[in-house]
Amino acid sequence: MSNIYEIINSLLDKEETKKLQIHLINNSEKEKSLLLALVSHEKPEDKLSLLKSFLDNISAEHQEKRSLNAELLYEQEKMKRTRLEAILDATTHSLSSLWYIYQPIHCQTLWFEPARKSLSFATPPTGDKENVYQSYFCEKILSQLEGDNYVKAVDTHSKKILDGKAPDICTHLDDYLLTSHTIESIGEIKPHGSCFTPTNQGQVIMYATIALKHQKGRQNITGFLTDCYHVMFIQVTKDDSEKGPYRVTYSDKFNLSNQTYTSYLRGLLSTLSYHSMTGLNVKMNDLIAHTSLSSVFGICYDEDAVVKIVSRPDILMNEINVLTKLQRRGVNDGIIRLVGSSDTAMLLRPRAVETFKECNKPVSLLADIIEIIKKCHENGIVHGDTRLTNILVDKNGKLILIDFGCGSDVGK
Repeated sequence: MSNIYEIINSLLDKEETKKLQIHLINNSEKEKSLLLALVSHEKPEDKLSLLKSFLDNISAEHQEKRSLNAELLYEQEKMKRTRLEAILDATTHSLSSLWYIYQPIHCQTLWFEPARKSLSFATPPTGDKENVYQSYFCEKILSQLEGDNYVKAVDTHSKKILDGKAPDICTHLDDYLLTSHTIESIGEIKPHGSCFTPTNQGQVIMYATIALKHQKGRQNITGFLTDCYHVMFIQVTKDDSEKGPYRVTYSDKFNLSNQTYTSYLRGLLSTLSYHSMTGLNVKMNDLIAHTSLSSVFGICYDEDAVVKIVSRPDILMNEINVLTKLQRRGVNDGIIRLVGSSDTAMLLRPRAVETFKECNKPVSLLADIIEIIKKCHENGIVHGDTRLTNILVDKNGKLILIDFGCGSDVGK
């Protein structure tokens, strides 16, 4: 079989020869079939054409393999993100689950750089001693932040800002300034979005930035810089004097049972005022009800509506279909109304004030319950899960039948 390499060397250049040899060295069947094909041709130009065609097929196979690997990696990361979002959406407040999924490690650290001038970086400290990190921030970083003390998050490896706005890119923004909504409380956290970036292999959940510029009446600024592998908790304080020094506390290891820390982390990852999965202004700290399959939250700027986030798409779609059919058939009184929906959630109205079990006149309302169920049956809908917890009372004292996830359309 050595003749095949003599033919290859005589017809192809060095790069093509090497590529073909690497491909054939562990593939005796292809080597044998290629040799037979070459021997069947007498003219050198025919043999060259055959080899070129064979090389093209190798390139196509490699490209297909790379595409499949990339697609597999994407699906794996997508699944990982879906699992993470499901945990956050369930609002179990068990942020240790986040660590369980991602098992974060120190792959790199985000530091600071002013927006309008270059910031020189001393060698970042190593080790776990808190006072070393505090000294680094106070002596090496804050001493350089005079005048417009705006800062931005940078990846110190690539020296590029991770803007989190578009997939597969890291861009440097020369005039990147923060809004007046500098991170101070959960409600003011302004994450920049999520994406894949070349320097961070894997899903970047959220990035948030903080400004160290002192504002009148504001002595404390607290925030996070984070990706899915690394979290920094930073607190900046300033004394009452106009020219008083900043005091920075920094920790990349914090106790998840600490309510202050976890509240900020939760606000950052879940986006308090804008829920990434539903696209709705959800009050993440206003958990109305929670089961193993769903969570119900209040809505910002709409006191009479709620959003229901469901962990199982099949239950969600069934409930959407049943509620849509009831509304089309004119059944509105006493039924929770579907206002809008996404792949993971439903916007519902009205918002209840108490459960039927808690109200002070349950017996007198029994007839209303029967009437509501009767209307559903007359229109071919069976609720399938009528119990006290699925009967609520609105602010006007009227009953609302909710949770049609087990409902079915049996026909009129």
